[in-house]
Amino acid sequence: MKTTIVTAALMILMTAATMNAAPDSTTTAMPTEQAFKATVILQANDVIQFRVSKPAGEKVNLIIYGEKNNKVYQRTLRKEKSLALDCDMTYMNKGTYTCVVVRDGKEVMRKSITLN
Repeated sequence: MKTTIVTAALMILMTAATMNAAPDSTTTAMPTEQAFKATVILQANDVIQFRVSKPAGEKVNLIIYGEKNNKVYQRTLRKEKSLALDCDMTYMNKGTYTCVVVRDGKEVMRKSITLN
């Protein structure tokens, strides 16, 4: 009998505490837009992969320069979506190449890659 009374009292107490609890005032801000991001990856088979996230219609140039600073590859993007672009370098001479990402006329990334 005592156990039943204690259990009922606890249930009433829990119900009252839940009903009178303050509403959750925390807010979780979700990012509304992903920022522009560019990466350059050298894959095992001498393929250079450019990845561009959220270009937002801006002019993005992907450029590869050879050892003597001569341009060996260039591609211009004007897309809203993210993109992964592969550049096959298997027929190029072995050596160090510089990959550059230019966004609206400003260089945003530069990475040196060595082909063996």
